Formats: sequence, structure tokens, C-alpha cells
Amino acid sequence: MTAKPGYALVGAKENKVFFSEYQGFANLKAKEEIGPNTQFRLASLTKPFTMMAILYLVNQGKINLVDPLSLFFPNFPRWAKDVKVSNLLSHTSGLPDYEEVLKKQNITKGNEPNNKSALEVISKFDSSLFRPGSKQLYSETGYVLLALLIEQVAQIPYKGFLEKIIFRPLKMTNTLVADKPTQRFKRRAIGYQRVNRNYSKFDYDPLNYIVGNEGIYSTANDLIKWSNALFSDRIVPQKLLKKAFTPAKLYCCIPAARGYSFEVNKFRNEKIVYHSGSWVGFRLMMLLVPRHKIAIFFLANSTEYDDKTQRIIPILDLLCQYW
Repeated sequence: MTAKPGYALVGAKENKVFFSEYQGFANLKAKEEIGPNTQFRLASLTKPFTMMAILYLVNQGKINLVDPLSLFFPNFPRWAKDVKVSNLLSHTSGLPDYEEVLKKQNITKGNEPNNKSALEVISKFDSSLFRPGSKQLYSETGYVLLALLIEQVAQIPYKGFLEKIIFRPLKMTNTLVADKPTQRFKRRAIGYQRVNRNYSKFDYDPLNYIVGNEGIYSTANDLIKWSNALFSDRIVPQKLLKKAFTPAKLYCCIPAARGYSFEVNKFRNEKIVYHSGSWVGFRLMMLLVPRHKIAIFFLANSTEYDDKTQRIIPILDLLCQYW
């Protein structure tokens, strides 16, 4: 039987797993099977962690949601006075995409850009794409800036701050921020892409080591621990986390599709919040049902799982019979 990459699919209610399925291999060459402690690259599922870290600092009184970006980056252009912390969290900043600029540069392996490289690019933007708060446009730039803001306020690296306030307190022992090529792992999944009937390694991108918008590796087991913290006051009070689960208000009080980081919607008249991720060979989805404290995670290490949302729907269909 040919070895194939695969996925982890888990569901939990208040930290108790009610469903789990593990298929395929984390590493085709080593024939390592995917399991509850396999470390997947989370891609954009990193953003809710960054959001949680910012809200932690807000709760500590070290950041205000209405603080302008210019307060933290005084040398930025004029637009920084109009962009608030809340705009970065809710994807309403209107800032251009730093990735498009960096990808045009001649990046060589071993000389990959980091967050300082991204900061240099962002600081040269002439203007925002639209008036901050008037529209919602998914922004990688915003979450890199939030990571940089965390470092300024906390006076420690983004990686160390997440370890201090989230990973260690929740005993997420297999979760880490991979901000350099020399990062060591215990049970890392390799990303793959399918070409015809074969699989080839698809694990590298020159922007792999820019963090805040992505960069975290975690496991099914650890993510269940973290999701339980999203339903409690363990790291951040619920009064603040509700902002993540509530659509942002644009000008004229028009509700947006997202709150802080998460998309907000309804399924069978039940409020759900969710976030997807896609980077190199990884395809991921997390979905929360806040009222019932239910979390579902789909983590895959192959591009063939672009249908990640459909992997979760059958579980929701079953659960809604008991709501």
C-alpha cells in the first residue's frame, strides 16, 4: 500500500474529546503515521493566537484597542495615525500586503526575510488602500504588525511571549513558533502536494519565518487545550474574547463578516466562529460553537485537502441534533 499524507480531525466539548480520526502519514520517507501529537504547521490558524496575546496585553492595561499604530511606530507615515489596534485585529486597517513586495525581491535560501524585513517594507507604504474601519479586507500585514507590537510592549520576542502566557500555562508541550530554519521538532508533519498519482514535498517558502500571521506548529491534543481557554477566563476574560466572536462594526454600523481574527456565521441557527489556514502543503480549519463550548479541528499535510470545510460539516450536522 502506497504511503500517503493525511489529516487529523478532532472534536471536543470543554476539553473532552468526543470524536477523533487520524489518517495517513506525517512523513512519507520515514513512514511516521499522523497521530494526536503530530505537529502541523498552523498557517493562518496562528492569527487567533496573536489576537489572544494582544487581548492579554489589553487586559493588563498595556495596550488600548483604540490606540493608533503611530503610538508604537512613531516613524511610520501619516496613515499610522488613523489605524487603530482594533483595525489590525479585525482586518479593517486597509494596509497593503507586505508579502507581494517581499516576493518580488531576490530571496535566497539561507537568507530568508524575518519580521524586521517585513517591518521595513510596511514602513515604506505611502497610504492605506481605504479609510481604516470602512471596509474589511483580510490582512497578513496587520497580524505581522500585531506580533511586532507585542514585542515592543512586552519587551520580549513574540515567540517567548506566546510560550509564557499561552503555551506553558496550558501545558501545550508540542506547540511552538518556528521563526528560524534551525528550529527543532519532536514529531513534525511534512507538507506535500499531489501531482497526478504521486506526492512531492511542498514544505518550503522563503516567507516561512515571518510570524504573527503564521508560524506556529501545534498538535490536535494541544489545540484542544487551547480551545478550552477560548471558552473560559484562563488567559483572557470572556468580556474581551467576545469581541473575537462578534462581527466588527464598519462605518454606518454595518456588520462585517469577521470579528477579531475569526469569521462569524450561523449553522442551523446556531452561532459558529471559524478560521481556515493554507500555506505550502498544509490545509487547516478550526470551528467553534461558543454557546456549547465545542471545538473542531481539521489539520492536513497535503494540498489535496482544499475541501477542509466539508470535512467538518458532517460532524456539525450530527451535533446540531442535540442542541
